[in-house]
Amino acid sequence: EFFGANQTIPGRQYVDLKLSGTGTKTSDADVTVTGTATVAAGVTYDTGPFTTHLTGTLSELGYVTGKMDKTLTLSGGAGSSAFGNIGTTITWSGTAPGATTVMRRSGTASTAVATGNSSIKRYYDITPATNAGLNATLVFKYADAELNGQSAATLSLWKSTDGGATWRNQGGTVDLAQRTITKTGISSFSRWTASDAAHPLGPMSVEGVAENLAISMGNGQTGNI
Repeated sequence: EFFGANQTIPGRQYVDLKLSGTGTKTSDADVTVTGTATVAAGVTYDTGPFTTHLTGTLSELGYVTGKMDKTLTLSGGAGSSAFGNIGTTITWSGTAPGATTVMRRSGTASTAVATGNSSIKRYYDITPATNAGLNATLVFKYADAELNGQSAATLSLWKSTDGGATWRNQGGTVDLAQRTITKTGISSFSRWTASDAAHPLGPMSVEGVAENLAISMGNGQTGNI
């Protein structure tokens, strides 16, 4: 337990790591937590340029800024995982994603090249072993401090397959009370973030949802209605 103020967290492997007291705790190298990582209320844990690898669970009463990841094997015909409570829940049915790594980056916004707009200050890189033909649901959690001046009520999920250079609108359902955005029917994963209606990261059309119906061929039939 680190219970002072503005402390440095040595990079090493911990069983349980509890950050209490006040101020900001900053890691000086990669950290691994095999049990429970607890960030007490009023405490900010800053991973700096490093990554905290979680094989256990996160209890985030304060705030984690920086990079944190967890890897799990998602197997079987159906299931669900909250990935140690780092902020995402993935549910699948049918094709299993297999060994899946979720990396959360918080405190940093993504800026779209096409529009110049910025996202909220959180994104997730989701990398499954099987990344095609999925039927998955993603619950994306955010914090109020990460809204970056945007309206939570009009948030939409955005997906990038090229590391954040270009973005595709995924839509999603916002739960203001839980601070989550839920997207169903996902066939593949990559980088995911969110932005509101006033700050689109690309075309507003939702990927995979038709906006127009047009005849391509076969308009010569006749018959009774």
